[in-house]
Amino acid sequence: MAVLFFFFGFLTALIIFGFNTPLLPNFQVLYSISGSWPEFLTSIGTLLAVIVALFGDQLRSKILPSDIRIVDKWQNVQNNQGQTRLLFRNIGKSSAHEVEIYLNKIVDNNVTRQGFLPVPLIWTHTPGTETKRDLHPKQFGYYLDICRVDNIADTTTNPKIPLIFGAGVEKYEMIHHGQTTLELAVSQKSGELITYDVGLEWIRGEDKFVRVVKFTKS
Repeated sequence: MAVLFFFFGFLTALIIFGFNTPLLPNFQVLYSISGSWPEFLTSIGTLLAVIVALFGDQLRSKILPSDIRIVDKWQNVQNNQGQTRLLFRNIGKSSAHEVEIYLNKIVDNNVTRQGFLPVPLIWTHTPGTETKRDLHPKQFGYYLDICRVDNIADTTTNPKIPLIFGAGVEKYEMIHHGQTTLELAVSQKSGELITYDVGLEWIRGEDKFVRVVKFTKS
């Protein structure tokens, strides 16, 4: 991106002031500006407006970047289900587009789960198979579904990680008794990547939902 803006600036300077080159001593381009200074400034303004229209979002995201954070947790019983969610908010200055959260790794009681491949998680109340959404500055934020106990009255079943892709595969979705750590990767269209470690706890026969004990940037 920096090279592209350097090229535009260099080309603009050549057009305004003219140039010659030592590689081709007989080759010279001169450009004279006719008209008044207001006309000249209008032309420069038009050029800048075109650059802003083409690259404004990229410039803003570099100068005033977005900043996606986990700011809170929500864990409760809802319609006979035990729900566990994380609240994400953009505390930066620019919008974050196509934010997607991947579950990269699961660690069960300090043992990394084998045979697991990264899968995207689901935003709360998101219809269909959409796993991406925009987060704008100063917006209220969005919850992400982390765990669910399908029926709190059935103490024989384990909680699950709600998935679109990988649903029904035990090594992908099951939460076991004890301590669990989820490694989450937060990505967005601009290419920025943040990782979080989310510590969970669920005790069979005691907990109606999976409890979030910590969430930290890794």
